[in-house]
Amino acid sequence: MFLLEDDTGTCVIDPDDAEVTPSISETWYGTRATRSLDTFNVYPRIRVLSKILARTCARYRYTELRLTIDESLYAIGEFKSVVVDYRKEVDQSVHDFLNKLKRDKNKLAEYDANQDGTIDQEEWEVARKDAHHAALQKQLSNPLPKSTHLLRKPESKLQQPFLLSAKSESHLARNSRIFSYVLATAFIVLIVGIFFKLVAYI
Repeated sequence: MFLLEDDTGTCVIDPDDAEVTPSISETWYGTRATRSLDTFNVYPRIRVLSKILARTCARYRYTELRLTIDESLYAIGEFKSVVVDYRKEVDQSVHDFLNKLKRDKNKLAEYDANQDGTIDQEEWEVARKDAHHAALQKQLSNPLPKSTHLLRKPESKLQQPFLLSAKSESHLARNSRIFSYVLATAFIVLIVGIFFKLVAYI
């Protein structure tokens, strides 16, 4: 997962099963099935020679596609806001405080008001109130966001898009139109070819 941020706020991106259009594509060669320092791409001063050697000697070709930090991202998917339950956070902090207190005998002894060597119900209640107070102070000093926004693969049975692209919406739309034109042209050429074949047989 990673974080997407703009002028309106932040959103957590869960990229599983997304159609990704990366900004960077790199190809290099090596002699092992996994990337290692023996790849021919480690010689930047003789890059041309290394590429020639790679194509003739290397057994493996590697291709890496990636998005980079701080670049623009066009994203489409299921957007969901998850409201943070502060009570659960406070309760968890109280639970952690008390568990830690039980393991610290010196700290626990501070709540033994009557000095009988044991912590009774009233003394434990004092410890619980201190834990609750500490949890509230922690929450006030470092407040959690009211809600967390998440973009993920749509759960609907309908084939809704889930797209993460370093290219802009207009760029993707233009590529889609070009692909549609090419596909339509190929279809027309195919139909015309079939038509002339049929005419030739008549």
